[in-house]
Amino acid sequence: MLLAKATQHGRDLLQAWLFFAPFVAVIAAVLAAIHFRTRRRQRQQYQELVAAADAEYKRWRHDVAVRRGLRTFDTDVNLEAGERCHFKATATLAEPRSVRDTSHLGGAVRVARGVAVLAGSSHSESHDEWRELSSGVLYVTNRRIVFDGEMHNRTVKLSTVMSVQAEPLSVAVSTTNRQKTLLFTNVNGKIVQGVINIVRNSTK
Repeated sequence: MLLAKATQHGRDLLQAWLFFAPFVAVIAAVLAAIHFRTRRRQRQQYQELVAAADAEYKRWRHDVAVRRGLRTFDTDVNLEAGERCHFKATATLAEPRSVRDTSHLGGAVRVARGVAVLAGSSHSESHDEWRELSSGVLYVTNRRIVFDGEMHNRTVKLSTVMSVQAEPLSVAVSTTNRQKTLLFTNVNGKIVQGVINIVRNSTK
């Protein structure tokens, strides 16, 4: 009797699965298609942004060649005597932040009703991740890099800049007096690097 009930239950489960399996497959296929289209749209949007940034960089280089120098922009920050702004654009500031991951090996030991403590060993590792800190306006003058942000501000003298790593949509700046690299995103990094190089070469 029990065996017959178990057999019938197994048949019912199989029939239910056969009934719902096509629907599950269709849903999975739809979700996969949506994910693929979303990823493809994101890649297309990124490629369009990169192409626009490259075109902007070419126009900037042409403008510098025609002017035989850099443009000058007004700023909302106080400049020093003789200081001129040669780049101004909205940007996002990011800096590396240490993130710790902890894994536990072992189980839990009950010490009282509703109370348990972990037993075994734990392993902890830390790594750096880029953390967006603030949106704002990035300026490059003939003396400084100035970020005027909504929550954070940064000022870097060009004389302290060690390296500038530029991408079409970002630029990373390392300095001698700061341990952490400054990353500015949503900005044309190639133009920022070009302005810094021209200014620094003109002061040598």
